[in-house]
Amino acid sequence: MSKNISNDNSRDFIEVLSNNIFFIFSSTFILTFIALLYIIFLPNFFTSSSLLKVSVNDSGNNSSGLSAYAGLASLAGVSMPAAGEDKGMIAIETIKSRSFLKRLISFEGVLENIVAAKYYDFDKKKIIYDESIYNQKTKTWVIEKPSYLEAYEYYEDFMTVSQNKASGFISLSYEHVSPQFSYELTSLIIREINLLMKFKDMKESSDSLIYLQNILEETNNTNIKLQLNQMIENQLRTQMLSNIRDDYLLMAIDPPFIAEEKSSPRRAILCIIFLIINFILSISFLIIREFFNFKRKKITRGLS
Repeated sequence: MSKNISNDNSRDFIEVLSNNIFFIFSSTFILTFIALLYIIFLPNFFTSSSLLKVSVNDSGNNSSGLSAYAGLASLAGVSMPAAGEDKGMIAIETIKSRSFLKRLISFEGVLENIVAAKYYDFDKKKIIYDESIYNQKTKTWVIEKPSYLEAYEYYEDFMTVSQNKASGFISLSYEHVSPQFSYELTSLIIREINLLMKFKDMKESSDSLIYLQNILEETNNTNIKLQLNQMIENQLRTQMLSNIRDDYLLMAIDPPFIAEEKSSPRRAILCIIFLIINFILSISFLIIREFFNFKRKKITRGLS
């Protein structure tokens, strides 16, 4: 009995589709055409990326050497690198932070390009901005100037940074309507993360040196003096590396580049996806319509 009902339902379903084949294809075509118009007018985005590695610290601060001075360093108030400290993850989380974006948008042109860029004019080789947000001629904001917190939403959506757990290499990329700005911002991120970490370590090292030298002058214990001299030597090496290396924390294995081909949108794939979705929607509409027609006819028979 159940098989007969199932067969009847299958025949009814096929009959509904065959009787409405024109509707299915025409509605699918019309909906896909509308979607295609939308896809065509989507702006092109270009991605600049870089492969980075964490610069090796040659200061001799390995975990075994540091452990010998950890107790003394804590008493002296000196910050020593923790054993197994992952500088790559520190760099990644710093790049992803709101405070780092605040640093980036202090540079001319960064904020408006992140928030208000609409598309890139390749003929004039310039970025066209959304006039409802930013006036390109007067270089003024039509709306209230966005805060770094508001800009962070845009930054977070188009910036990607991750670390390969096996190799330790860091991949950094930024997507934008302008291939030139995408390259410039990716380069700026690398430069600024190196400068930020360099200045941070320099400040900590300078403070540590002053404190260590004061303790060295006050103590007469030979063993403590030896340990203090080793710590001072390490801090001096840190300062030396800070002064001579531009790629202080992150070194570019594959530097950022100006993209020649768009990275998105992938219009052909989007068109196929919309075609499939619209085909399913057309069939679903027919099934729902037939279901309600069946219910209505059943109710009408019951009333009669």
